[in-house]
Amino acid sequence: MRKLYVIILALLALLSACTQEARPDGAADDNKTQSDITVRGTIYGDAGNRLEGVVVSDCYKCTVTDKDGVFELESDLSVAKFVFVSIPSGYSVPVKQGLPIFFKRLSEEKQANGQYRLEFILNRMTRNPDRYSMLVVADPQPRSRSKATDNVAYHSLDICEDLYRDMREKGMEVLRDRPCYAIVLGDVVHGEMELFDTYISNGTSKMGFPVFNVLGNHDIDWDEPTDLSCARTFEEKLCPANYSFNLGRIHYVVVDNIIMTDGEDGLTGSYSTGLRDDIWQWLQADLAYVDKGSTIMICSHNPMFKAESGNEHYLLARNGQAYADLLSSYAKVHAWAGHTHHMFNHVYDDDSQLRNVEVHTVVRATGDLHSNEYLSAGTPRGYVVVEVDGDQVTWKFRPLPYQTALPVNSVPSYELRAWDYDEAGQARMKEDDLRLGEFYQINAYPPNVYGDGHIYANVFMWDQKWGIPEYVSEDGTRSQMELVTDKKYMYDAGYKELFDYYHLVNAVFMEKVWKSDVDKRMFRVHSDKESDNGRIEVTDRFGNVFSTNVSW
Repeated sequence: MRKLYVIILALLALLSACTQEARPDGAADDNKTQSDITVRGTIYGDAGNRLEGVVVSDCYKCTVTDKDGVFELESDLSVAKFVFVSIPSGYSVPVKQGLPIFFKRLSEEKQANGQYRLEFILNRMTRNPDRYSMLVVADPQPRSRSKATDNVAYHSLDICEDLYRDMREKGMEVLRDRPCYAIVLGDVVHGEMELFDTYISNGTSKMGFPVFNVLGNHDIDWDEPTDLSCARTFEEKLCPANYSFNLGRIHYVVVDNIIMTDGEDGLTGSYSTGLRDDIWQWLQADLAYVDKGSTIMICSHNPMFKAESGNEHYLLARNGQAYADLLSSYAKVHAWAGHTHHMFNHVYDDDSQLRNVEVHTVVRATGDLHSNEYLSAGTPRGYVVVEVDGDQVTWKFRPLPYQTALPVNSVPSYELRAWDYDEAGQARMKEDDLRLGEFYQINAYPPNVYGDGHIYANVFMWDQKWGIPEYVSEDGTRSQMELVTDKKYMYDAGYKELFDYYHLVNAVFMEKVWKSDVDKRMFRVHSDKESDNGRIEVTDRFGNVFSTNVSW
C-alpha cells in the first residue's frame, strides 16, 4: 500500500509540474495553480504540426510553448490587451494591409470563465531566413493640409507619398532574391489620429512586404488620461507598443521609451525618456529567452544611448543604467532610433562597458520638420537600408529620389543643392544628370561657401569605423580631411541656405533660432588653390568607396 501511495504522489507532482508556466531558468513557479491561468493557447505550424519553444507574451510576462506547442500565461486581464508571438526564426505570420499580425487583441477574442483559449498559426519560410533587407524609416510625421505648420513649402502628406513610392520600388528590387521588411521608428503621424488610416491605405497596404512600427511621442492619443493608456489608438490601428520578433539569427525588440507625464486632468504635454517599470520588467523577461551570444536590434523612438549632442541618454533615463547593463551582456547590440531628426552613428570605445553597442539615429525621412524640404539637419530626405546575411549586418543611406509635390509657397533657388527635379519629379544630379541614388552619401561644399578657405564634407552615416575622408585635387594630390570641432562651422551650408530663406519669408520659421546642426560627421580641409576640380572620397566600414566632386 505504501508503494502505491508513493506512486500516486509522484504522478500528482508530475501533473502539477506540467501545468506550471516555464521560466527562462528552467524552474517552475511553485505558487501557481490552474485557476491562476488566464490565457492558454497553442502554436501551430502551417502543416498542422505543433511548435515547441516559441516565446509568447502579453506585453508584461513571457512564457514558451512546450513540446505540444501549448503555452499558458497568468495575465492580469485588467491591463493586458494583447497576446503576441515573438515570431521564431524561419517562420512568418499573416500580413494584413502590410502589417504583420503576430498578435491577438484580447478585446476581439472570446472569454470563458475568466480564461482565453488562443491559437496561432505560423508559416514556415521557403526562402533563406538568414538573408534579408530591412528598410529603417524614421519620423514621416504627416500632418493634414490645413495645418499652418504644414504650409511653409511642401505638404508632408505629398512627401510621404514619394517616400512610400520609393520604399515600394526598393522592396520590389529586394524581393527578387530575398525577403524584405521595414520598420518605422515612431512618429508615424503627427498628433492626428485619423492619419493612421491614411498611413495604412496609402503606405503599408501597398508595400508588398511587412512593415513593423514603433510608438513615437507624436503617435500618442491626447484624449487618453495617462501614459499607460495613451498608446490606445496606435495599438488599435497598428500593433502593441512593446514586442519582439526574430528574423534569421537576429532578435528584434521594440520598446516604447517615451514616458508621458500624467497630470490631474490628463496628460500634461511634457514627457521624459526611459522604460516604464512594467516595460523594463517585460524587456528582462523577453531577453531571458535570448542566448547571450546573439545579435540584438533594439528599436525605440527616442535614442536609448548616446545622442549627437554627446549626451548619454541612458544615464538620465528611467531604468537606463539597468537596461544598459543588461544589453551590454549580449554579443552585439544595434540600437536604432529616430526622434531627433538628425543622422547620427556612434561606436563605443573598446574599453567602454558598452563596447558591444552601436548607436544608429535615423534622420527624418520626409525632410525638414515644417517646410518638409529636401534636407533635415543637413541630411537629404531618405531612410537606411540594412542588409543582413547571417551574423553580418551592413547598412547604407538611401536618399529619396522623388519630389512630385508642388510647393504651396515660394521656395529658395537652391544654389547649394546638388540636384534639380525633372518634370516627372525625379532628382537629377546637376553635374551629370544621373538619377539621385545610393551613391550619394556626402554633401560637399567648395571653399567659398563657408568663407574660411576650407572644403567641407558632411558624411551622412560616418562613424568611428569609417575611413577619414580625403580631398583629391585635379592633379591627383590627396589631402586628409579633419573632423570639424569648431562650433562656428559645425553646420551644413545647404541646410542653412534653407533656414535663412524661410526665416525671412515664413512666420513659422521666424520663431525658430538657428543653431549648429551637424555634430561628428562634418569634415574639412584647407585649400590655397584659386580654382580646382577635385573630389572628396571616403571608404565606409564595409569597404564601399563614395565620392563627390567639388569644383570652384
